[in-house]
Amino acid sequence: MSVLRFFTGISWWAWTTMLGVAMLMLVLGLGWFPLFVVIVGWLLVVLLRDENEAAGHQRPGRQAEDEAGITLLAGAPPHVVKPAIARASNEQLCEIWQRSGVELRQAYLPATIAAHADLRHMVLDEMQRRDPEAFDRWLADRPHQCDPRTYLGSL
Repeated sequence: MSVLRFFTGISWWAWTTMLGVAMLMLVLGLGWFPLFVVIVGWLLVVLLRDENEAAGHQRPGRQAEDEAGITLLAGAPPHVVKPAIARASNEQLCEIWQRSGVELRQAYLPATIAAHADLRHMVLDEMQRRDPEAFDRWLADRPHQCDPRTYLGSL
């Protein structure tokens, strides 16, 4: 969980209480400068929260469950992942592909990177098994820029 997600999830009344007490202590101890720092910090939090909501990021809920599912799937042993991928529809395979790509780009631990890379490898194997011709066309058209749904969605 990122620090930004943690802080944007805190309710307004908790922020107000914490900032009020901190501001009172800092103004009494250091003068008016901390008041300006608090105001600038508050404005940054509001702007970041608005930016996240405008970009389509949801608060904890469905998206968080989906990301947790991808993370659990990526961390599971192959004898658990392969049957789950084989049962998935083409739409679900493409969704796993895209979400695991996002998770992979955000990962920084070597074990997490390896787990997501292994998951993506298994998804690629399943896509190729289902429709080798569509899979080859997708690979030829730069798969990092193209959505696999346009190629594999017709299965």
